[in-house]
Amino acid sequence: MNGLVLTRGRPQRRLVPVQLLTRMLMGRSLRQAAATAELLDRIVDRDLVLLRALPVHQRGRPVEKLAALVMLAQAYRHFANGWIGRRELRRRSQATFAELTAFID
Repeated sequence: MNGLVLTRGRPQRRLVPVQLLTRMLMGRSLRQAAATAELLDRIVDRDLVLLRALPVHQRGRPVEKLAALVMLAQAYRHFANGWIGRRELRRRSQATFAELTAFID
């Protein structure tokens, strides 16, 4: 079958060692991206408790900060699922950090 392997009735190509190494290394970064998304979710959950204690008229900027973190976590999840690439994740991360530093000024 010329390098093809039957898997569940469908032929698939065998991976060469370079492809296996690439998938292994990529799998590590995908797991790290998923872990980063989970960490950001925990930070948002923790800050929501503090946000609820604030008076309604003082919640504006903290809500925007948390929304930016939620969007960043979503970008990391999209990268972990393979829906966006590394460049797009970097672009979204830089945009989020620029937005968050604007809150500091």
